[in-house]
Amino acid sequence: MPRTRTPVTVHGRLFGGDSMYEVLVELAAVRRRPFHAYEIAQRTGRHPSQVQRDLARLKAVGILEEVEARGAAKPLRRTETRLARAVVALPRLIEGEVGAYARSVHTDVGGSNS
Repeated sequence: MPRTRTPVTVHGRLFGGDSMYEVLVELAAVRRRPFHAYEIAQRTGRHPSQVQRDLARLKAVGILEEVEARGAAKPLRRTETRLARAVVALPRLIEGEVGAYARSVHTDVGGSNS
């Protein structure tokens, strides 16, 4: 029997899916420390490709920036902007309104959890 996609939680509805919500929770945790997408993927249980897409969206609007480093995979970090601070504060605000976040790890056939 094929697995079906888990419905988006109330926490992830604002973002079009739980993946972006989980990425923002992790960005709040890493603060301004540089990180790689793989690190966020490991901590969220998301596929690295999904995390890369979410991080690319955040980078496109100026919430993340690349850090100078050797190697092909450049680390990222949060910017020091009001927008960045406001966006990474959203998960805490949402949890304060609707309660704690709990996602069951139940994926569809393609492996996406969002």
